[in-house]
Amino acid sequence: MLWKQRNMENDRQQTISTLDAAEDIVIRIQNYLNELEVQKEAAGGISSEFVTDAAKLIGQANSSLKLVGQLKKEIGVDSQLMLAQAQVNDMSRILIDVLGSHPQLLDQVELKMALLKEPSVIIND
Repeated sequence: MLWKQRNMENDRQQTISTLDAAEDIVIRIQNYLNELEVQKEAAGGISSEFVTDAAKLIGQANSSLKLVGQLKKEIGVDSQLMLAQAQVNDMSRILIDVLGSHPQLLDQVELKMALLKEPSVIIND
């Protein structure tokens, strides 16, 4: 269980790092577009080269923004899963504390909780 939480937190941190990189890419693309706009003004207007370059940069920006949105959603889901797991752990501690003097009830709760978990070993035929 602790391994899963560490693994999920590690995945979450990697997603955050990727998100930071994607946001940096969007900022760079915005800077390139600003430079391209300055060059357009210096050249006296819109040329076909300007349109081509701008279209490429805008396409890259759109891809990066989609990635940023997806990563933010993943971070939110991971955070919610971690919160839910922490709540389950807290509830388990409370049950053990309350039912500690009633081992039969505690065994029943533990059995029912085990039924809710995914199998730790999967046997393929």
